[in-house]
Amino acid sequence: MSNPTAPLTLQILADPTMADDETLLAAGASLNRELTDAALAERIEPVTAGPAAPGTKSGELITAGALLLAVLPATVPALVVFLKEWTLRNRPLRIKVTDGERSVEVDGFDPASMDEAALLALVDKLKTRVERVEE
Repeated sequence: MSNPTAPLTLQILADPTMADDETLLAAGASLNRELTDAALAERIEPVTAGPAAPGTKSGELITAGALLLAVLPATVPALVVFLKEWTLRNRPLRIKVTDGERSVEVDGFDPASMDEAALLALVDKLKTRVERVEE
């Protein structure tokens, strides 16, 4: 029997005066590579915003800086630690994690000042949301 996965969307956020779509696309590609290397998701895909306009070279519009992940509940704690470290290396970018209608807003997230209790609370919150999808 395989373990069920839950979909999570990661959206890289930035102040528009500090980062444009090109910056967000590059950050999304970097995050995708690092997540793949760390093997923290069963599947990682770019988030699409529908078909591209007629006459363009692309078949779909890609949402800049957004990834759809299929994760196992057991990997959520490691994913949270990974995202904390990623945001430290990629300031001033932030990440919003969404599970269907629910999301964990990390706006103003300062990973350097996050203590262990806050990190554990975030892990528990995400893990609970992922486990609900299994039911």
